[in-house]
Amino acid sequence: MRYTLSAITLGVSLLSAQFTSADDGTIHFSGLVQDQSCDLSINGSGSGDGTVTLPNVLLSELDSPGVEAGKTPFTIALQDCTPGLMVRPFFESNNVYVPTGALGNSTLPSAGGAENINVAITNDQGTRLDLNTNLVADNPFKEIDNNGEVSFVYKAGYLAIGNVGVGKVTSALVYNMIYQ
Repeated sequence: MRYTLSAITLGVSLLSAQFTSADDGTIHFSGLVQDQSCDLSINGSGSGDGTVTLPNVLLSELDSPGVEAGKTPFTIALQDCTPGLMVRPFFESNNVYVPTGALGNSTLPSAGGAENINVAITNDQGTRLDLNTNLVADNPFKEIDNNGEVSFVYKAGYLAIGNVGVGKVTSALVYNMIYQ
């Protein structure tokens, strides 16, 4: 009898634990199925990969932290897209110098790289993008036009982050296109 009572007690305990209240919630999922992706081109290259060559600048142009120089425009253009979709580039933060939100110099000073320099990216309004946060407000979605095209214009330039030393500056920016 003792074993039966223990089994019944255990069963009731398990059932009451099952009905103990917990907070409820709902998870919604959304996405987009499209019939094609767009063709990408950096500065008219016909490829989603490209090189933006910054001009040579004098050390005196980068004389204090926060100063920018050598701003060079570049364009990410999309064509052969589905008209009416909203799209924007999302910039990865894997090469970003966290304190500035700009791209770090990939060429180390020991290999001839400039010291205390970043590559800052600004939008077409001149607002510097913080590549750590990638805010939609600073890098908004644009609508693909009736011809299936849209362009995003940016500028890349040197950003002094301290007492700049002469040398080579290289960096890379990985991006993905996000559609709505």
